[in-house]
Amino acid sequence: MASGAPQRRLSLDGRSMWPLAPPCRAILAPPPPTGLQRGDLVAFVGTGPDTIYVHRIVGHSEAGWLTRGDTLVAADPAVPESAVIGRIVAIELGPLRLPLPATGVLARAQRSAGLAWGRLAPRLRVLWVSRRFS
Repeated sequence: MASGAPQRRLSLDGRSMWPLAPPCRAILAPPPPTGLQRGDLVAFVGTGPDTIYVHRIVGHSEAGWLTRGDTLVAADPAVPESAVIGRIVAIELGPLRLPLPATGVLARAQRSAGLAWGRLAPRLRVLWVSRRFS
């Protein structure tokens, strides 16, 4: 997505970003001029045909961005910069719209909260599954 490209909507139907992004619509925009940061939600092209993933950036390596769904235990394989098609700037749940700003205090707070939830959610999931089947 070129830097002057308009925003567009994506339908999300997976569970890896629950509860921030349950089945809903996400607003995708080009990466900000300041670049992507740890904690940003990004859309990237997957290995399958017509597959787009929306996951959180948890780090960076020489091979690309390290991403992970908030409820998943393991990170994705490194995502090359060329596979990133944009940054999620808002989540729409029916008439509600949750903006995800790129800069400022609110952006830092949302990134921190998202990263914290991303560390906690997999543990809660494992605990829930272990108690459910014990």
